[in-house]
Amino acid sequence: MSRPAVACPGCGLELPSNGWRGDLRVLASTECWELYGEIQAATIGDASLGRFRQLTVDTYLAQHAPARSSSIGVAFALLGLHLSLELGRSGAEVRAEHRRLAETPRTWPVFVAPADRGRRTVFDVAIADAAERPAAIEAWSRSVWDAWSDWHPTVRALLAGAAP
Repeated sequence: MSRPAVACPGCGLELPSNGWRGDLRVLASTECWELYGEIQAATIGDASLGRFRQLTVDTYLAQHAPARSSSIGVAFALLGLHLSLELGRSGAEVRAEHRRLAETPRTWPVFVAPADRGRRTVFDVAIADAAERPAAIEAWSRSVWDAWSDWHPTVRALLAGAAP
């Protein structure tokens, strides 16, 4: 007997039910979250993927953000994508910027997630072989960042210290 498919409310990915139900902090099915965990484990276990760890975290959170959020998490995910993809910063540099911004008292803007959160998902990374995984992570990240294009000016303003 096959397990029924479950659609992820964040990215739309359909995966066989794992039978697990949890209260996740992101807009994701437990099946998608489990696959993301497997990708995170792979990036930790492969030294050549070290620079992609933070990019994977930020991409997943941006793609699975609540419909409306003034959360620091969504802001940090989008800032991380901007820093990594547009400015070429490493994961360590992104985390350092997150720490700096967390120390600055501010009201975070209310981010309204786009209807289309990117054409690629964590599944595209999961099916890539080891040699293709860096390119798959980058393509997934760019897809998600591009989906949030209406918010790019706000993200840049946050980084520059301007209040949106």
